[in-house]
Amino acid sequence: MQLPNGYYQLPPGKMANAVTWMERKDLSPSSAPAPKGLTLRRLGPLDAALHPRLYRSIGEPWLWSGLLMKSKAEMEAYLGNPDVLSFAAFDGAKAIGMLDLETSPSEGVEIAYFGLAPSHTGKGAGAWLMDESVRIACEAGHARLWLHTCNFDHPKAVAFYQKQGFTIYAQGFEIMDDPRREGHLPREAAPHVPFMKG
Repeated sequence: MQLPNGYYQLPPGKMANAVTWMERKDLSPSSAPAPKGLTLRRLGPLDAALHPRLYRSIGEPWLWSGLLMKSKAEMEAYLGNPDVLSFAAFDGAKAIGMLDLETSPSEGVEIAYFGLAPSHTGKGAGAWLMDESVRIACEAGHARLWLHTCNFDHPKAVAFYQKQGFTIYAQGFEIMDDPRREGHLPREAAPHVPFMKG
């Protein structure tokens, strides 16, 4: 659908999110070792309590909300889906990052969720976690890794993904309900994203 240039107002409770789609077709992982003490563990249905806690703790500042409404049974089904490859990154015994990959024979592997706790950003853990996603996609027999990021995400997200070998192939907008307005996230979440009362 083509929209003419101009400004468009949304009704209260709706948000416009500028989205950037990126892909990487060279799936040759680097041989860099993991930062000391970091490990990656595959999650399954028995982690239906851990996954939402990690998802919320990492994603709340960026308004991640897509999985917040799932029941425990729905989370178990999500984590048991063979097309979903979900992982938690650990520093010792503490979960500090997450990586959810969704596979498709026609589209390749989507990085659905990728994030680290603030304590582990800027220390090489992000590059390592991305290397792991490349390795997993490659071992699964896929030739394309893709993702989308948006203006709600970390302001350095696009630059980080470009540094990791991703290129932009599309841009657009997502119209969504504000999860803070609906009570799925606290009102103070993501202060960089305007909240419209009314």
